[in-house]
Amino acid sequence: MNAVAPRSLCLVVNGKAAGDAALRVGVHHLREQGHTLDVRVTWEKGDAARWAAEAARQGIDVVAAAGGDGTLSEVVHGIVSLEKPAETAVAVVPYGTANDFATGCGIAKGNPLAALLLAAHGAIQRIDVGKVNDHHFINVASGGFGAQVTAETPAPLKKALGGAAYSLMGLITAAKMTPYEGQLITPDGAERHSMLLMAVGNGRLAGGGYAVTPRAILND
Repeated sequence: MNAVAPRSLCLVVNGKAAGDAALRVGVHHLREQGHTLDVRVTWEKGDAARWAAEAARQGIDVVAAAGGDGTLSEVVHGIVSLEKPAETAVAVVPYGTANDFATGCGIAKGNPLAALLLAAHGAIQRIDVGKVNDHHFINVASGGFGAQVTAETPAPLKKALGGAAYSLMGLITAAKMTPYEGQLITPDGAERHSMLLMAVGNGRLAGGGYAVTPRAILND
């Protein structure tokens, strides 16, 4: 049997996680195993998509997103939006507040080496990708109340409480909640609704572990 060549990887790291010692140990371990592993650190919105697209154009085997669901979403959008389809796979090293996609896949936060080893050696699985308003997503796209809570939860609160910060902010927001007017356009037509919450689930979890769309399946 011929030996399988080590995968080439690009690690796109959210700037907030760049100084983590355990992540550096994981990167060093993979390089010792013979994997080509380039590291790109984000500075502002759009960087993750740009780094991921660049890696895919270069034929990198796997782009791993070290961050939260936002970083992962940007990485996916950068690859899927390319003019020519890419064979580059996407992996996740959870470092965010909620990490809902990683949690749904059984990838635990706090062990970056294990997540990187999965990116380097794990079986590649094809999954669905959703699209809302010309933006791709792989977990849950939300609007109304849920999107407002996500947008308005302060960073210091997320750092202090983790995923529970969204629950607390949800209670605060609910006290002054009013319905939103919106139009939902699908291949079946357009419908206008007054709504409090809209969620389209490719994955099951959102908001820090809540099963918002419990029957969603990533590869159905």
